[in-house]
Amino acid sequence: MFWEKLLTRRFHPGLWAAHMDDAFPAHVANSPFEARTRLQADLEHIRRLRNRVAHHEPVFYRDLIGDYERMEEVVRWRCPHTAGWLRRTQAVTELFDAMP
Repeated sequence: MFWEKLLTRRFHPGLWAAHMDDAFPAHVANSPFEARTRLQADLEHIRRLRNRVAHHEPVFYRDLIGDYERMEEVVRWRCPHTAGWLRRTQAVTELFDAMP
């Protein structure tokens, strides 16, 4: 929630317009505004999934593969090396392969 709130429009002029490339050096957006907007939406989406899981609500109807890919992309924007580590060490994609 911290990052989601920090990525709101309110902080764009004073923070993200000048420092998006420093904080998320591997982002692929065309502008700091586009990157911030996309990251905020991605983090909101991830938070909502986390809340569903934390409250033991069903998530089977979701595009869980897309959810995982979105999480990996957010990590990649911050650090491609860490995203590579995540890809090598995670076990969730094995579960996707076993889904009915």
